[in-house]
Amino acid sequence: MAMVIQVVIRLTLYIDQAIIRNQKASYHFRQGIDNTPILCEASYVLLEYARTAMFMWMFIEGLYLHNVVTVRVFQEKSYYRMYSGLGWGLPVVMTAAWALTTAAHLRTKCWWGYNLTLYFWMLEGPRFAVILLNFLFLLNIIRVLVVKLRQSRTSELEQVRKAVRAAVVLLPLLGITNLVNMTEAPLDRQVWEFAVWSYSTHFLTSFQGLFVALIYCFLNGEVSTQSIYNYLCISYNFPVRPQY
Repeated sequence: MAMVIQVVIRLTLYIDQAIIRNQKASYHFRQGIDNTPILCEASYVLLEYARTAMFMWMFIEGLYLHNVVTVRVFQEKSYYRMYSGLGWGLPVVMTAAWALTTAAHLRTKCWWGYNLTLYFWMLEGPRFAVILLNFLFLLNIIRVLVVKLRQSRTSELEQVRKAVRAAVVLLPLLGITNLVNMTEAPLDRQVWEFAVWSYSTHFLTSFQGLFVALIYCFLNGEVSTQSIYNYLCISYNFPVRPQY
């Protein structure tokens, strides 16, 4: 949901900017989001809230998966309210603090260049910390996986292949691919360097949901087997096997 919210806001802002620029070129000027006070700033506040909420839910996913694989401390039913409050509530506090600070110190129109100021690290810092923590969770998960694979009878090559596959599969789920988007934009370099940075960061960010859906649903063997089994059971009036 957080991904959908930020994509809708981005599309709305980009379409509005394209329409306004086209009208300026044809000498027909109309009011848009960019030149509407409060509405423009509110759009970026909501955008940054959605991004922060997305990172918080990535952290919750990493924390939950890490505890399930390693220590099994938390139970989903007992801590679901805590997860919801952390995922949706904490970003409200963080975004509000950043918005108030930016409104008090940044005087540019529609907060242009707010992501280049030091105040933006009030949001970007916790997001970077989430990626770092999820990376540590990933390393520990891979460590536990390697230990369990060594206890089995699989060959060493098969163990390495499964460990690497697990690491690659978890990268988009835990949001580690967003680390590229947090690198400093090469604004003072060649155009092709900025183009490579821009296309790669937008590709990894925009298609993150698609990566997760492909890996964990459409290309997952267990999900496909379960779906085919349930389809056959429904077709021939057999009892459907419950999913655990």
